[in-house]
Amino acid sequence: MRRLLHLVAAGSFVAIGALLSGCGENDSVLFIRGVVLPEPPDCTFGAEAGGTMLVSGTVDETMTESYQAVLLVGNQITRQGSRDQLRTETSRVSILGAEVHVLDEGDSEIDSFTVTASGQIDPGSGQEPGYGVVSTTLLSGLGGLGRQVISKVQVYGQTLGGKDVESNWFRFPIEIVSGGLIADNCDMVQTTDERTTCWRGQDFPSCP
Repeated sequence: MRRLLHLVAAGSFVAIGALLSGCGENDSVLFIRGVVLPEPPDCTFGAEAGGTMLVSGTVDETMTESYQAVLLVGNQITRQGSRDQLRTETSRVSILGAEVHVLDEGDSEIDSFTVTASGQIDPGSGQEPGYGVVSTTLLSGLGGLGRQVISKVQVYGQTLGGKDVESNWFRFPIEIVSGGLIADNCDMVQTTDERTTCWRGQDFPSCP
């Protein structure tokens, strides 16, 4: 079976400044670097800038009705806390939610929604941003979306100091297939098989 998975090393991404949008007041504080590749069967997600990212996704409508993702999000606010000066850290960001717009191949909007998202983004240190992972939904309901879509997502939250912040808009292409991610020989695959994935019917072959 062809493995419908597309990867890129995060270290090959363009410079951070090129990823940031200048349209919003605080959208340069947070930035979405990419969608983190899950590691089956343990479903661990690293928050390292040099980790491996998905450059596109695939979802099988015969096994699931949504596309879930873990985003690598950077925080460019530098650390403010100091134990020596008894100053608490206020620059860590708590993610509260995500706004998602689903676009067709012509860039026309075909769906939009806001979902609760969760994650803690560490502050930066010196010239280096801090990172954290954010779990969210990129597609909710696959019916009528077509075969190729783009999920445009922005996450938002608050610093521990009470400042509202939001990220840049991040575009992630997703292919919707029908049966294309069903693994071979499913009648012989045990539930403990290493091909069991974090989200069934998404990115990796799996059994219904």
